[in-house]
Amino acid sequence: MTDDSPLVLDQRSPLPGSSSVAASAVVTARFSRPVVASTVAVRVTDERGTAVAGATSYDGATRTVTFRPSAPLAGLVRHSVTVTGRDAAGVGVGTTATWGFTTARPAAAPGSAPARCSTRARRPRSWRTSTPPP
Repeated sequence: MTDDSPLVLDQRSPLPGSSSVAASAVVTARFSRPVVASTVAVRVTDERGTAVAGATSYDGATRTVTFRPSAPLAGLVRHSVTVTGRDAAGVGVGTTATWGFTTARPAAAPGSAPARCSTRARRPRSWRTSTPPP
């Protein structure tokens, strides 16, 4: 008997909906049953729909697909992942095929100040008199 139920991604990383994901993250997913390697693909896009460049590999022994970005992911950006693949009967991935995650805020460059930061203290208007406050 052939299992014609949709394939499921039973392990996904980064976890769906996660935040503060490292810019160096590698995307992985494990299929619920073996798939035909030539049908496996991973597409990662940023919040503007721009594809993230990278390489995809599939390990048939573990049924795991891995996507390694060519460069670190942009920081504080929501990314979407779509995984496709079909088993020998032609059955594809069901609703678990797409998920998203958000990368962590990038660290500030050494010696830089946060935006809108002022080093000059401002006194309330009521203190601006000819005599200093007590």
